[in-house]
Amino acid sequence: MKILRNMTLFHKFAATIILLGLIPMLILSIFISNKMIQDYRNALEIQYEQAAYYVGSSIETMLNSYDTISQMPYNYNGNDSMIGDFQSYDNLRQVVHGEKYNSQDWDDERKAEMENFLKYVEGADRYLVAAHFVGVDTQEKPVDFHYSSYSTYFKGIELFENSFEYEEIDRESNKLILIPKHNMDYFSGFNEQAFTVARNYFDIRSNVGKSVYVGTLFLDVRMKRMEQIFHSVKFSGAEEIYVVNDSGDCFYSNVDEKIGMNIGDAVEEKEGRLVLTTETNKYGLHIVVVMDTRVAFSNLRTLRNLMYFILGGSMLALVASSVLFSKRLVKPIHAMMEQ
Repeated sequence: MKILRNMTLFHKFAATIILLGLIPMLILSIFISNKMIQDYRNALEIQYEQAAYYVGSSIETMLNSYDTISQMPYNYNGNDSMIGDFQSYDNLRQVVHGEKYNSQDWDDERKAEMENFLKYVEGADRYLVAAHFVGVDTQEKPVDFHYSSYSTYFKGIELFENSFEYEEIDRESNKLILIPKHNMDYFSGFNEQAFTVARNYFDIRSNVGKSVYVGTLFLDVRMKRMEQIFHSVKFSGAEEIYVVNDSGDCFYSNVDEKIGMNIGDAVEEKEGRLVLTTETNKYGLHIVVVMDTRVAFSNLRTLRNLMYFILGGSMLALVASSVLFSKRLVKPIHAMMEQ
């Protein structure tokens, strides 16, 4: 109270303006800015959820087409009188096991026919760059066949197996198998990267539940096919996007070093980070978008801080001007009183 009595009229006037004008305005500005950031966050979540859903849906559509192509071994009919008989759909197994050939050059004939088959499969989609069939013969000895219209020389099965975790493939699965991005250095002069889809082929004469493994068809797909899906969605570029399976292994990402790695802990939601996850599709994949909110909301925070700076400056300017004005006005009055 003593302070109020000692304050001049102009100081009291300035304090009244600050208390009744600028401070409520400051409180209102804080409320509005926080509400604006929250609304922006909600809108951003919806936008990214829609984008992630679109990416997931597009990837599922793409894999549906390769799922159909990978089933071609079961539809590879023989061109003979057996058309319509179930054995006509056993044609590929007969080729792999050499049962169709009687001549001494049967191995060369088998290789030529398998190359024609792989050429036919590779031509089913313009993003396919190579097709491989790796299996076993009737003596359980390994056999392999490879074709690419982009290279005429296959360097060897060892390089092919070492380019990804070949031994980890489930030979009993009857579903589409997904292999993350890897180098195609097993073909001469073809250093492009690709991801691979694969399907096991079983003897259709086997009893139900006792499928006999014949081999696996591998299809190398240009990375451009996956990149086109991501480029069709306008992300800000400040986020990390992952295509992840149920085990947390990254099938594809815009962060190259994360592809093929397990990223379960890397996508947990923490303070200052927004994580959005889609539902898992039928191929066991889901989309994870990780965004740094400090980067996403930087423009809004800059605007809010500018607003606080202007209000603070206005308060300081009002106090300083009131003090200066009061002194200049009161000084001559004091002089007159002294005289």
